[in-house]
Amino acid sequence: MKELGLQKLGLTDSLLQDIFSTKRRKLKKLLLDENDFTEKSLDFIGGSSNNLEVLSLRYCPMIKSIRNLGIQCIHLKDLNFQLLSGMEDFSPLLQNGLPLTHLNLCQSKGVTNSFIAAVAIGCPNLRVLNVADCSELVDSSIISILSHCSSLHYLSLTGLSKLTDVVFTTVSCRVGLRYLVFLSLSGCKSLTQQSLTEVQKHCINLEDLD
Repeated sequence: MKELGLQKLGLTDSLLQDIFSTKRRKLKKLLLDENDFTEKSLDFIGGSSNNLEVLSLRYCPMIKSIRNLGIQCIHLKDLNFQLLSGMEDFSPLLQNGLPLTHLNLCQSKGVTNSFIAAVAIGCPNLRVLNVADCSELVDSSIISILSHCSSLHYLSLTGLSKLTDVVFTTVSCRVGLRYLVFLSLSGCKSLTQQSLTEVQKHCINLEDLD
């Protein structure tokens, strides 16, 4: 089995431990959205299925740390951590060079500027990034992303009210703007027409601007 969907089943740690008590080395995609297990489950999921490439933990409110996940699952490419806590524990693992291309952090707690800087350096092949409503983020973190991630196609900055025109007027950021197809700036209240002008000038492949 290469894919397993277990969304909205009210799964607890004991139930998941039963499911992953045997090795699942062939499992590549695991969807666990909206369940009630804690970070303890991530230990035996990682031990059982360490070849995972796609993992979704969207709105699993009992998870408080994801530290042990990346240690065991070194092939992760697509992560959905929407509405999740514990992001601060994940940044050291990015130094191991996870091959991430898709990362959804929309409304997640603990998404700091230092964490996003770690993503920028540790995940240069990132193609999709959603940091909508991660309200603590400022110019420096987004500049890091746009300066290091030259393959970005999708970028949601919705609700980042602290961003200023500095992001889009910084020359090094043009690297990350070049291949953008989708860009959301909705709710970025401090941006002016100057940013929109820069976006129109340098996002030559842009199809959707929100």
